[in-house]
Amino acid sequence: HMTSSLCMQREKGKALVSSSSYKSTNPIMGLTIMSSSTESLRAPVTPSRWAEVRSGVAVTLGAGLGLFPLGMAFGMLVVQAGLPAWVAPLFSLVVFAGSVELLLVSLVVAGTPLLTIAVTVFLVNFRHVFYAFSFPLRVVRGRLARIYSMGALIDEAYAIAAAQPRGWTAPRLLAMQIALHAYWVLGGLAGVAVAWLLPGPVEGLEFALVA
Repeated sequence: HMTSSLCMQREKGKALVSSSSYKSTNPIMGLTIMSSSTESLRAPVTPSRWAEVRSGVAVTLGAGLGLFPLGMAFGMLVVQAGLPAWVAPLFSLVVFAGSVELLLVSLVVAGTPLLTIAVTVFLVNFRHVFYAFSFPLRVVRGRLARIYSMGALIDEAYAIAAAQPRGWTAPRLLAMQIALHAYWVLGGLAGVAVAWLLPGPVEGLEFALVA
């Protein structure tokens, strides 16, 4: 019995040695094992900056379908109110608040005092203060970028961010807000051009946002 057990141990030892030598002398299998272990230890790939920008623009397409025609109504209203055409892009770039911009046209034409305009703008946009509590502004690091992101915090931007509360990065968030801003500005410029081409005024444009 002792002789048979020794023989069995020798056979097992030979099998282990042969298998280890096979693995060491087989470069293909060795490469396969090394590659699989390397892949398991590899960190997850993060999206590139341009991929994040494209993702931020892509999520605005639905909102852009609504912002662009509203911007057109604003641009037409500016021209029909007798204001210079440059007022439309100026308000859209600096103010960037649809309801306030439509209201500003009426206030400016009526010669409303600046203090009254300032108070009106503050009251209309006061809801944006509460938006900032849950808007992912924390991902934006630069001072100028943060200032722009706060100024471009419109209803549509908040709705998009609230619908997708996770995964926001600075490039994606800023691209989303810049795209929404571009829809509004371009819509205003298109509205100015359309107002010049029309033979007469269009009534009720000041109620476009309410409608």
